Amino acid sequence: MVGRRGPGSRTLRRLLLGSGPLKRGSDRLEVLGRLAAVLMVVLAVPVALAVGTAVFTDTRALASEQTLTRTITEAVLTAPARGASYADVFVPTPASWTAPDGRHVEGNALAQVGAQAGDHVKIWVDPQGLRTRAPLDPAGVAWTAAGAGLMTFLLLVAGTVAGWVALGWLLWRSRSRTWERDWLEVEPRWAGRR
Repeated sequence: MVGRRGPGSRTLRRLLLGSGPLKRGSDRLEVLGRLAAVLMVVLAVPVALAVGTAVFTDTRALASEQTLTRTITEAVLTAPARGASYADVFVPTPASWTAPDGRHVEGNALAQVGAQAGDHVKIWVDPQGLRTRAPLDPAGVAWTAAGAGLMTFLLLVAGTVAGWVALGWLLWRSRSRTWERDWLEVEPRWAGRR
């Protein structure tokens, strides 16, 4: 059993491209590039988690601020909602509402197609009374943070793969040129022309 190697030893040897007098400098560079790529992918996980956590903290603070500054109010449509014939389509429709400070505001509110003038729709407004989006809810905060973390991970992995492919291409090109140069030197002797 002396001399037999287990699967772990074969995997390590394959990863490190073996050793011996035929191992070129470019082979060593390829191994270093491979190890760097693996390290980058492993390090991409904590970086992505850190980005996701930071985005979660910031987005949760933004959601809290939005909840404190945005209010829901009723707008009265001043014209019928016209648009596509589908009943589930919402279109901007002229409306009026009262701002948090008591002022009368006119603008567009989203209303379901077919709504008539005088109908009431709920809208979110900012402190100035301008129509705005609803504040972020906890699910929106979580999805934003998860998306940022996942995107960071994917970008880091994509960059690592691109770097690995570029290194492989450069090494292949260098090896091909070296092989051609050496072949031009050896071929005449091999073919008996020298």
